[in-house]
Amino acid sequence: APLSFYLQPAFEGSQVRELHNSEMVDAFADYFITKDKVHRVRFGLQRTPNAFDTYRSSSNRQELDRHESIQSGAPGERDLGIAYYWSPKVSQMRYAQLATYHNGPGDYGDFGIMVWNGQSRNKPELNYDNHVGVRLAHPFELPNGRLLEAGVFAFRGQFVVDPPPA
Repeated sequence: APLSFYLQPAFEGSQVRELHNSEMVDAFADYFITKDKVHRVRFGLQRTPNAFDTYRSSSNRQELDRHESIQSGAPGERDLGIAYYWSPKVSQMRYAQLATYHNGPGDYGDFGIMVWNGQSRNKPELNYDNHVGVRLAHPFELPNGRLLEAGVFAFRGQFVVDPPPA
């Protein structure tokens, strides 16, 4: 199918201002431009491309396996935006294998670019300064058959900090 959907709600609350909360964590669609799924466009509420840690699901890492510095650039790790991902077939297979063994986040492309609001998930836009992020990566197969994903990320944008609660 050229189109797929993913929906993930959360009912745990933010633990900051309210103890009980229902919100969307992910709500996006992938449109596959080509039948081999090498080129795709993702739109909706999704993970932002600012670091390897951000792309890894909590089910794919240990509890303390995330840097606090990541939260300063992408609070909530997700936002509303549109992305383009390019994944050659060999990379698609390797990304799937890495994710199966909890050593990688899955297929976010050898090349990815995204434009997003920049205020985090489920929050209104406050400054109309869209964030832009780029990912360049590749899953290499080593001579012993092990896989190694290497990559770089870059992003820019201006985040408006909420005033402290009264």
